[in-house]
Amino acid sequence: MKKLFVLLAFAAFLIFPACEVIEEYPVTFSVVDDGLNPVENAKINIEGEDALTTDVDGKATIELTDGVYTYEVSAEGFETQSNLEFEVEEEAKEIKLELFLEIEVDVEELEEIEELEEVEELEEVEEEVEELEE
Repeated sequence: MKKLFVLLAFAAFLIFPACEVIEEYPVTFSVVDDGLNPVENAKINIEGEDALTTDVDGKATIELTDGVYTYEVSAEGFETQSNLEFEVEEEAKEIKLELFLEIEVDVEELEEIEELEEVEELEEVEEEVEELEE
């Protein structure tokens, strides 16, 4: 019985050291706006991983193994930041991101403003001409 136990222990020693323990490290994202206020509900999409959502403090954490990761960050009302990269190297990591408000341009409204400005300029020129004619 003792020989069987020693034999099994030796076999386990030969088999299990070959099984490498893969370490994971916490990666914490802190997302703020251009006023450095936390952005709640920002979506962080890391290629090959489940999406993260920031909490009320603008933070989200995931456990990852060593490697290089590509990701994007988006939030309603902010410009999406894409093709970002970070590397995990045997330690915890904190990534700070600043999002900027999304600017939407209404082309029709912009054209109307330009037309009004042109009309105002034309009226000013006409007034100057009238003054010169007097």
